[in-house]
Amino acid sequence: FDSARRQDDVHPAPGEVDGQRVAHILDPRTGRPLTHRLASVTVIDPLAVRADAFDTALMVLGTDEGMALATKLNLAALFIERTNDGFAERVTPRFEEITAKR
Repeated sequence: FDSARRQDDVHPAPGEVDGQRVAHILDPRTGRPLTHRLASVTVIDPLAVRADAFDTALMVLGTDEGMALATKLNLAALFIERTNDGFAERVTPRFEEITAKR
């Protein structure tokens, strides 16, 4: 399986806006920085440009909506979400399938 891996992260900028950390990705539905707890999305795909587009789109959607879409589209995706105790990972079935073979 020849593939590219792309990862999008929320890199907080120094400071806050309205009490929220400022991310470098804007939600096009609101025009504002992302505010959910999703810290990172990694997508594995044969085309780097497609992986790049999907990791950003999934990042905007957040964990639940992003997982639902990634699973529906059979994408290999890893979601890392902030929790009160640190971080939690969630992966799509396709991600499990691909990484189990390596």
